[in-house]
Order: sequence, then structure tokens, then C-alpha cells
Amino acid sequence: MTAQPNPHPDALLRVWDIIGRPAKGDRPAIPALIPVGKTAWWTGVKQGRFPQPVRLSSKCTMPARRSDIQRLIDGAVGEAAANESADQGGAS
Repeated sequence: MTAQPNPHPDALLRVWDIIGRPAKGDRPAIPALIPVGKTAWWTGVKQGRFPQPVRLSSKCTMPARRSDIQRLIDGAVGEAAANESADQGGAS
């Protein structure tokens, strides 16, 4: 039985749910929501580019809520579209 992604917006995501992971043995691949490495992810969190982690206990930290990641993706897509529009407008 394989784990199914939780579509609930406040679901907590593991780092592999965000940055992806290749298939290995009988473990299926996890596609990346944000294509960065693990070190780049945690550096981005420290610098404030990525959402702050959710602390569950002194020994357990979850990288982010699904809703935080979706806002990050939506913001990046919106920013890219705005930049594309500005580039097209300036070239005319």
C-alpha cells in the first residue's frame, strides 16, 4: 500500500514532499513541487525566501503546510507572468 498525498490545505509536508525524491528500489519517486536541493531549501527558509517550518515538538519539525507551499508557488507563477507581460509590453 502506498501513501496518498493529503489534499487538505493545512496538511503538513515533509521536505521530500516539497523538493521531491527519485525512485529507489520499491520506493516510488516523489515529484518536486519546488525543484531545489535539500540544502538550498533550508538555506531559503533561513533567509526568509521559503515558509518557516512548523515545530511539532523539540525533536520534530515539518518543513511547511501545504497552503504555505501553494501560496509560494502561486506567488512565483504570478511574478513570472507579470515579468513576461512587462517584457512583451516593453518590446512592442
